[in-house]
Amino acid sequence: MIERGTGQQVPLVLLPGWGFTGAVLKDHVAFAAESLLVPTGFTAPDSGAGLLAFLNDHGLKRVRILGWSMGGNIGVDFAQRHPDRVSALTLVAVRQRWHQEDIELTRQGLLDVTGRGMEKFYRKCFLGAKSDYRRFASQLLMSYTEHCDVALLDKGLTYLSGHRMPDSLSLPVHIVQGRKDLVCPVAEMVHFSSTAQISMLDGVGHFPFSHVDFSV
Repeated sequence: MIERGTGQQVPLVLLPGWGFTGAVLKDHVAFAAESLLVPTGFTAPDSGAGLLAFLNDHGLKRVRILGWSMGGNIGVDFAQRHPDRVSALTLVAVRQRWHQEDIELTRQGLLDVTGRGMEKFYRKCFLGAKSDYRRFASQLLMSYTEHCDVALLDKGLTYLSGHRMPDSLSLPVHIVQGRKDLVCPVAEMVHFSSTAQISMLDGVGHFPFSHVDFSV
């Protein structure tokens, strides 16, 4: 876990999506003014346990959580298990549920030994965010494909296939969705019966953080 910033606001935990590490978000301009907690490794289904240990070790009583894609599922799980430790939850490009055919298609890309399957997945994630993809391709793509933890990512797909969102949450929730998202289409976006703030962003897909109207 990386800790950045010493501001007085409640720290913001960034939980990246499947196939990503915290490096893809921690230096993004969208979070320049935030005090951040960012996992260093590839996002894992059991990231919540590590987050709880970090908070306890550092005497942090409460945090805000931004969960992107699978990170949103993990954030919801954490907020349900530890409601006293989360003051607000932002869910970016999070699906209500993953259909088995989508899981298996993603798994085929993961198991492609040429690495092209994962590269195709990453390109799909950055639809509508060309400058972000260029930065990702120059700084992280080679490292991601060369050091891909297939077993961990496969475990993540199994987690997603069995995950079920709750009907409601008892804390403030902000849902952010790109209208051009192919990984989490608008028709599949997360929803709750409880009141949530919803931001629909035009012209962007699964990585909407550079959109002019993006906010935590």
